[in-house]
Amino acid sequence: MVKQKQKLNFRPATQEDLNFICEVELIPENSVFVGHDSLEKHRSCLSDPDCRYWIAEIQEVKQMTPNAAKHKVGFGILKGNTNPYKCMELYRIALNAHSRGYGSQFLHFLQNFTFQECRFHRLWLDVLTTNARAIHVYEKHGFIREGCLRECSKAQSGKFESLYIYAILSHEYIDMKF
Repeated sequence: MVKQKQKLNFRPATQEDLNFICEVELIPENSVFVGHDSLEKHRSCLSDPDCRYWIAEIQEVKQMTPNAAKHKVGFGILKGNTNPYKCMELYRIALNAHSRGYGSQFLHFLQNFTFQECRFHRLWLDVLTTNARAIHVYEKHGFIREGCLRECSKAQSGKFESLYIYAILSHEYIDMKF
């Protein structure tokens, strides 16, 4: 029996979502690869016109009514909304449910939002060189590795880590077949 993927809905985050965001950042499977900010920092960024916070959620299939229960599965943060050069940064994306295709759906939404709705030229991100799962998803979605920032980040263990820089341009995204 093949489990059907559940379709995600996306909406702008609100102040009420900030505790969820902080919790997802600290999930052990995420905290190895994803940075985390304080509640106060998220609160400040949420009201910053340069930032866009998004929530991904699934709707309970059993009760497809207008008041159906919705379950949050992740969040994404885009920075650069006011960038005059039309370059947006995918600052953070994190899920509380892995290996279900939610990351790909969410990334596709963020790309579509950046290129179709905002009409930006470039979407870029950095990712730890050890985060094979995320790298696979980014490359599958057309991101191209542009370089490596060697030992530029320090893990909680005190070990220095390197980051890859990935980006996709609007015309590359439009040329992709989804």
